[in-house]
Amino acid sequence: MNEAQSEENGSRRPRHRWLFRSTAIIASLVLCEFVLHIASALSPTVRRALLPEHLRASVAVPTVSPTVPDPILGYRGNPASKMFDSAGFPNTEIPDHVDVVVIGDSQTQCPVGEPYKAWPAVLGRLTNLTTYNMGIGGWGPIDYLSVLDEALAHEPRAILVGVYLGNDLFDAYRVAYHRHHREDLRTPEAIETVNSVEASAPIHDEMLRQFTSRAAAVTTPSGAGCRAWLSEHGKLYGAARLMKDRFAVMVNPERVEATRRQRLWRQQVDWAERYPDRGLVFERGGSRTILTPARRHMALDLTDPRMAEGLALSLRVLDKCDRRCREAGVSLGIVLIPTKESAFHALADAPIADRMLAELIKNEEAVRSRVVEYLDERRIAHVDALGSLSDHLANGEQPYPMTRDGHPNVLGYQAIAEAAATLLKGGRLAMSE
Repeated sequence: MNEAQSEENGSRRPRHRWLFRSTAIIASLVLCEFVLHIASALSPTVRRALLPEHLRASVAVPTVSPTVPDPILGYRGNPASKMFDSAGFPNTEIPDHVDVVVIGDSQTQCPVGEPYKAWPAVLGRLTNLTTYNMGIGGWGPIDYLSVLDEALAHEPRAILVGVYLGNDLFDAYRVAYHRHHREDLRTPEAIETVNSVEASAPIHDEMLRQFTSRAAAVTTPSGAGCRAWLSEHGKLYGAARLMKDRFAVMVNPERVEATRRQRLWRQQVDWAERYPDRGLVFERGGSRTILTPARRHMALDLTDPRMAEGLALSLRVLDKCDRRCREAGVSLGIVLIPTKESAFHALADAPIADRMLAELIKNEEAVRSRVVEYLDERRIAHVDALGSLSDHLANGEQPYPMTRDGHPNVLGYQAIAEAAATLLKGGRLAMSE
């Protein structure tokens, strides 16, 4: 081999090594991409994790159904779900001894899977009493009556019923007239009028549409072309994004949270602007949220015979609950839970410009006044959580999320528990020893 051939062979070796290494790297990347595609196809959890945030909600992760059918209530919590105890209620366990049972709907239930944050649990910590939460989302006043004997079976000293003004009238009407349960509670003189109005203008479907609207404007990735395609379809790209996001949380969690909240707020504002007939942007000082006055207004409009009947049904239920508790020697207290719109209205420093919101506040005040008058007439102990929620807002503390969700946040549950505690600690509710 001459010197020229030796030099040529020597120059080929680095090129061959570079080509081999490059091919090996590309093959490894292709293999990793293939493996991640297989993992995504087999696991919805992996698929969600590797998608950009705005697409994750489109992937459903299989879970145990949170509810099971019930012949009387329609449904109750599924004991097989980690959200509920063995009786199907939102508690970590069923205590041997119960001082106070709380009955209600989703405003009482709890944040999903976090029963210790719900206001009945907070109430227990504030009063040093053992509380048991029997609140289930979607229930209404007639359902509260239906589970009353189950609540009394715990032999509590007191029972609290959380009456949510935002939709309990509708739920009472819905159960009696659509689910046809406890039709004996219906007002005889109202049946014909209610059925006539419903036949000409069904409210159930419209109310359901308002309350189950999930349409939302989302922030899509900036840019287009190859990067946008990789963001949505590239699994390695998604894995790199996931690691980068987790590293950012480790390095500067405050900045990541601030960015997340700003993006979430922008999405909520976009939704309200896209659906002005459903959403209203509310900003006062440091408080901001999306209000949904249209859906709440429908459920509190007493000019609608169906909601007027819902109020009559609700009041009749509360009277029956009181009579049954008195027979059992158990004290009954009512906790009135306002709409988010009513709580934020306390911050308004000028007349309400939005017509629907103004109508909602007026209607809610009318319903509240009628309920309080009815409870006072029958000497049923009660407290309105509106004052406590409004006080927190006035102090710059926001008891509701910035989203259009009408449920309280952790601070909101604290506020409701503080109001309820005045019934138990202030002597307004006689609790037998």
